[in-house]
Parts: sequence; C-alpha cells; structure tokens
Amino acid sequence: MRLLYLTVVVLSIVRICRPCSWPAVDVLFILDSTANVGPDNHDLMKTFVTNVVDSMNIGSTDSRVAVAQFTPMARIELSLAHGISRINLLKEEIMNIPYEPCFSKNDEKKCQPVASINSLAKQGLSSADGNRQWVADVVVVISSALFSIPELNENEVLLHPTSPIHAFFITVGGSSALYGDLQSSATNVRLSAIDFAALDDLVAPLCESANDFIGNLRETSASAFLGGSTCLILLISLVVAFIVILLMMACSLYSYRKECNETKERLRKRDNEIKRQYEYYRKQLETERQRGVGGQTGQEATTTGQAKLETSIVHHHYHQDQSQSRENLNQSSTSLARSPKKKIKSTTAVPSRVTHPNTIESGADSQDYDSEAYSSDEEVSEADSVQRAVSNLPDGHPARTLPPVDLLFLVDSSSSIGLTNFESVKNFLITFLDNVDIAPGRSRAATIIFDKEPTVYFNFDRFYSHNTIKKALSKLPYRGGPTFLAKALNFAAGILWQEQNMKSGKYRKHKLMPTPKHDRLQVMIIVSDGYSEDSVVKAATQMHDRLRVKIAAVVTKSFNKERMVPITRFDGSVFTQDQKEALSLWMWRQQKLWNENYGSYIKREKSLPLSTSRA
Repeated sequence: MRLLYLTVVVLSIVRICRPCSWPAVDVLFILDSTANVGPDNHDLMKTFVTNVVDSMNIGSTDSRVAVAQFTPMARIELSLAHGISRINLLKEEIMNIPYEPCFSKNDEKKCQPVASINSLAKQGLSSADGNRQWVADVVVVISSALFSIPELNENEVLLHPTSPIHAFFITVGGSSALYGDLQSSATNVRLSAIDFAALDDLVAPLCESANDFIGNLRETSASAFLGGSTCLILLISLVVAFIVILLMMACSLYSYRKECNETKERLRKRDNEIKRQYEYYRKQLETERQRGVGGQTGQEATTTGQAKLETSIVHHHYHQDQSQSRENLNQSSTSLARSPKKKIKSTTAVPSRVTHPNTIESGADSQDYDSEAYSSDEEVSEADSVQRAVSNLPDGHPARTLPPVDLLFLVDSSSSIGLTNFESVKNFLITFLDNVDIAPGRSRAATIIFDKEPTVYFNFDRFYSHNTIKKALSKLPYRGGPTFLAKALNFAAGILWQEQNMKSGKYRKHKLMPTPKHDRLQVMIIVSDGYSEDSVVKAATQMHDRLRVKIAAVVTKSFNKERMVPITRFDGSVFTQDQKEALSLWMWRQQKLWNENYGSYIKREKSLPLSTSRA
C-alpha cells in the first residue's frame, strides 16, 4: 500500500510539473480587429497568441503559425511560410501587428467585402503559403460578443481542406453559442472568457483540447518535460528516494527473517538443554532410589517381621485358646464319668469353638478375645487384621474410619502444562497420598497420563501398598504434545466402568437415592491447566450422570480454575497446588456422604444371595 501511494504521488507531481506542449500543427489565429474591441483589448489578444505560441515547437518540421484579422475586412498578417522563424522573432512579429479597424458609418461599401471564417481559412491555410498535407490544421477564432464573424458569405465556395481542420471558437464577454460549426472542420470546440484579461487562463485548456483531438501528446510531451530541469531533478530525486525506501524495506525484511531464525535456534538449543538437564536429574534420582532400595528392603523386612510377629501372636492366642478348650473338654469328660449331671452342662458349653476352629468370632463372643488388631463388630479375616496393623496411616486417622475408595489420577503431560509444572504436580500427588488409606481390602489407586492420546500408567490391580504407588508416581514421564482432555475423559470413563461390579442390574434399587453401580466410591482427580483442543462438556456429563463419579481438579495456577468448573460442576471442587489439605477434606467428605447414603445398602445387598425375585 505504501508503494502504491508513493507511485500515485510521483505521477501526480510529474503531471503537475509537466508543461503542456502542442503537437505538430499548422495553426491559423483569427483576431477580432473591429472597432468594438479597442487597442488595449487588441494587445491582450496578441499577448494570448504569444503565450499559446510558447507551448509550441516552432520549426519547418514542427508547428507553423499564421495570423489573420477581420476589421471586418479580411487581412492576412502572417502566413505559414513566415511563421517558421525562431520563436522570439515570431512573438515579436505577432506583437507588431497593427490595430486598424474599418469604420463604415458614412460609406457602407467601404468595409466590403466582409471577411468570413471560410475565406480567411482558405487564404491562411493554402498550400502555396506553406500548409502541409501530413500535418493537421487548426483554426483559432478570437472574437468579442459584439460582432460575430460569419462562417460563410453568400455565394462563397466552401473551403476544400488540405488536411483535417480542428476549429476552436473563443468568445469574449458572451456565449460561445453565437458561432455555428465550421462545415469543413473535423471538430468544433467552443470556449468562453469573461473579458480579454482572462484569455491567459485559456492557454492550458486550449493546449489540452488540441492534444485530445489531435492525439500527439505522447510524442511531444517527453521532450518538453525533459527540457524542464527543475522537474527533471525532482523526478530523479523521487526515483532515488523510492529506490532507497525499497532497499530499506528489503534490509528490514532480511533482518527480521534473520532474527526469527536466530530466535528459533536459541529456543531449540534451550529445549535441548532442558531435556538434557531433565534426563540428567532423572538418572541421578534413579541412582539415588536404587541406592535406597537396600534400606527400604530392610524396612520392608522389618515390617514383614512385625506382621509375622503379630500373626504369630494371633496364632499363639488361638492355639492357647484351643488347647485350653481341649483341656476343659478333657476335664469335663473326666468329670462326666464321675458325675452324670455335669455331663449335660459340659457338652452344651463348648461346641461353638470346636465347630469353627479356623474363624475369629465377632460380636459378644469376640470380647473374650481382646485384640487391638480389630475393633469393629464385623467378621475380619486374618489377612485384614494384619493389614490394619501395618497400615500407612496412624491410629485415629480420619481415612481409616471411612469406607474405601477407588482413586483415579488423570494427569496432563502435554506441552501446555510445561516440564516445571509437571514436576511440581508429581510432588503434589505424592504428598496427597499421605492422607489416603491404601492397603489390600481398602482404597486403591490408578493413574492415566494424557496429551494427544491417553495412556494407563498403572491400573487399580497393579499396586496395593502406599510406598509402591508413590514410587510409580515419582516416575511419571513428561511427553509433551497437544492437549485432548475430552478424549482422556472418555478413556477414563471406560476404565472406571470396567471396575464397577454392581452394574448388572441384579440388585434391588435404592429407595431414596440413585442406585450405585459399584460397591465403593469412585473418585477421579484431574491434574491439568484447563486447556484443551476438544470440547469436554459431553464427556464430563457422562462421568457425572451415567457413571456417578465424583470429580475434583487440581490446576497449576489460580487463574486456570474457571476452565475446570464445567468438568467438576462445582467451584469448590477445583483446587490449586497449595490446597492439599482442602483436597483431602473434600475427598473425606465425599466418602462420608457416600457411606451415609449407601453404606447400609451395600452391606445388605452384598451379604444376601442373589435371587430371581430380586433381579
């Protein structure tokens, strides 16, 4: 656009600076020298003619000028043969033309015959006086409105033109419509002036009209333009400035592209450096973990020894109780042999323990066997009692009194979250697990990472201990790439649907609440910055309405919280990385509400056998 604007400006300046130049013509000026004009106005007409001649190239091969007057009699002042001298001499001869009007007040025949345009053109444009056949002829008539020179007198023979004639009628002080068309001319143009002093304003329009009708403007303007040194210098300056501007633009474009390439190269080197640092620190961390395997193995061995010790204590108490029961049985049999009355009492006191030698009774009977490994009123197996004793959570922790939960981590590993945020997210998840009761028969955890495609990093059946899940989370890989959160939500929905064990419809419907499809609460924690290249509304609706999964979100920055509200449906379910305790309280509250709504229902439905009447 700038180049186009500059081109328009240059062309307009060239047009303004370029003087109008007549084409090569044979021109005849016809002046009004009647008594109505006056000497002063006659001089103004001659000045106008000289100004017109200034815009012509006078010469034997260029333009030729002839001047005639009507007083009203015809007078030829200059012929075409005389109008080939130098322009200064020609202008001087034009200015020396006398003003001699003819007065016919006393004698009307004195000013006879009256001149006509046809007769003046016949004399002034004759071949004998220098009219050329290959050059166009021009007739310029300058007259006042008080006297109108006739085009053709009575019984006058019409002019036979040697070459095409172009007639220009200039009327001073009146309308140019007073003149008729010259019948022998090819074109007729009429111009008007207010007075004789305004004739100079018609020099340029007359030149332009001559060029428009004759059509030699392109041939003559170049030489006239190049003749003006000021315009030539200005044009050269504009061309030089135009070239300089083009060079500056080219230089700027080259610098811009060079800077872009250098920036891309720096970014590529920085990314490679970050990847190398990441690989270095990852290897260092792996080495430190391998060094700590021995210590952890010792701790696990100690834990296993404690579990075996507690198991042996339980077995010791059991065998002690069993041996005591046998002694009581022997004593009762001995006493039964001695006393028949005591035999009945003895045989009715022991059968409950002898009939079930491999179970630990609950309820009132379990109070006889006081043990700290279990304190509920349900039957607890030996493995559960040992696992409760070695739980990662301390006694009295809120998570140990709540029902178990299936916890799914959906972690964003795309390029939008960045490597630094990804590492902080892993540390957040590892510390968050300190408030989750993970053990066999208790809560389970699984992890899905996603970028362009979701991937199961480990499922619910992979790890059963707190430490192994922490190790797995610490090794989460950062993959980069685009972010497709909706695809990851649909993938996670399939994983959670496969884990649901009450979706067959063989269980009775809940009377007050929507019937659950799993015997434990399912919670999904999404870790992302909220950006996604696909729509997540439909996938989130499926999670809430069909699978009845509780969803919480952990965002990398506070201003990303609003992006996750359509997924969690609640603003209070979106947390930042400094709200670990708030997230734990949220999950405990969901477990408590689920237990209040479905705890007794799940216990009853799982304890009774299925039948066709209940299906």
